[in-house]
Amino acid sequence: GKMNKKIGQGLVLIGMLCILWIGAGREKASEKKEEDYEEAFQLLNKNLLDLEYEGARDMVIPSREEIIQYGVEVKGEFIPTAHEEGIFPYELILKVEQSIYQSLNEHIGKYMFTDGVDENNPYEQLKRELGGEKFALDLDRVYELFPELRSQEQEIEDEFDAYKLITGKEDCYGIFHIPRELGEDYYLIAIKNGGSNGAVTIQLAYRGEDGFETISKFENPNAGFGSVIEYEGEVYYIYLHRNYNMKNFDGFVLHKLGERAKEETLNICYWPKKYVWKNYYRLETNKELEDYIEGIKEEITSDEYLENGPAEDISVYFGKESHDPDFPLTDRWERYRKIDLANIGIPVHMRKSNFIPSNYWNSWHLKTRFFIEDPINENIRELDKMRIEESSFGGLVQMWFEEIGGKVLTFQLYHYTDYSYMLHVLLVEGDKVTQVRTDIFSPERSFIVTEGEIFNGGI
Repeated sequence: GKMNKKIGQGLVLIGMLCILWIGAGREKASEKKEEDYEEAFQLLNKNLLDLEYEGARDMVIPSREEIIQYGVEVKGEFIPTAHEEGIFPYELILKVEQSIYQSLNEHIGKYMFTDGVDENNPYEQLKRELGGEKFALDLDRVYELFPELRSQEQEIEDEFDAYKLITGKEDCYGIFHIPRELGEDYYLIAIKNGGSNGAVTIQLAYRGEDGFETISKFENPNAGFGSVIEYEGEVYYIYLHRNYNMKNFDGFVLHKLGERAKEETLNICYWPKKYVWKNYYRLETNKELEDYIEGIKEEITSDEYLENGPAEDISVYFGKESHDPDFPLTDRWERYRKIDLANIGIPVHMRKSNFIPSNYWNSWHLKTRFFIEDPINENIRELDKMRIEESSFGGLVQMWFEEIGGKVLTFQLYHYTDYSYMLHVLLVEGDKVTQVRTDIFSPERSFIVTEGEIFNGGI
């Protein structure tokens, strides 16, 4: 009996020691995991995925000029549309298409507000060829047509001051005079609407005893770039068509000036037909990676994931990032996904979303937030320095992750200019970032002509 009692006491003691040992082990494991988590946070909380990251300074990246030149090389031969005669003469359409085609050589996208007017720009040449200069009112012509303003000369520094006095509208930035041999002279008046979408109101009017009386009215989003032109005795208003998501110019819109100017329209855009890819850099030959890129080219350049002209909503592209239904921040859209993007054995959670602009100055780009979860303390910490709000390098528009050759690679798609893009592939190992591959691609194009529809140019 005494022996059994001692054995029992010994077993209890051993059991207690085991419990203490297991508890100590768990505590040490917990401390180790906590150390791993903290180490990972400190390692990754940097702008690792930005091309401005210090570890990316030696990367081989194409310049904007190289991208523009490549876009010119692959755009294709000039192939006009087989457009039937309608509201607009075919020869006028042909002239406009030739101007768009030539504009790519000069890069139409450089024609922005901040660049001023380049007199050699194909758009300016087209307007001069079609008599645009005779319709615009400089200050001398203003005084000829509105001699009563002479009494206010001291208040008038330029024609823009005169426009405001003539119309009584502080936001009036343009007046065109359209003389008629018979009947009333017409005036085309351009007034900014003041909204964040950049829309302006174009009013065709004649001058009555009590001021201007409207003939027709419509909107466009290109303040400062519109002009009145003439072709075969008919008068039109022409302006640059602007892709609202990417803020690049890709064609022209014309209105035939008359009572139905809002409906009698011609929209000519030069949009991507298919993309031509060129490898710009690769660290080494990697057939698995090459096959993967070849396999996604059609999908990633589709209208679902890329802006090819229609300026509609665009989906976020995903690779091997997986849903984590147990992640505490999961919401009803299940936007949070995870992957070991830094190849350190600890998953990073992320939420990706597209920024689709609702104003005239921002452009489409990807926004991403990254998090690390500490499973021991049930703690979530954001890698706030890795957050991508808007790339300082340019338009980062898609980013996804794939496991290739046993490593997770980061794929970044940048919009450079016009409809030209760069695919940039990185290997992130801790805070070490290596450029694996870089490709550029620009489109072969075709003209898209729409006649007789109400069109507000992206508004």
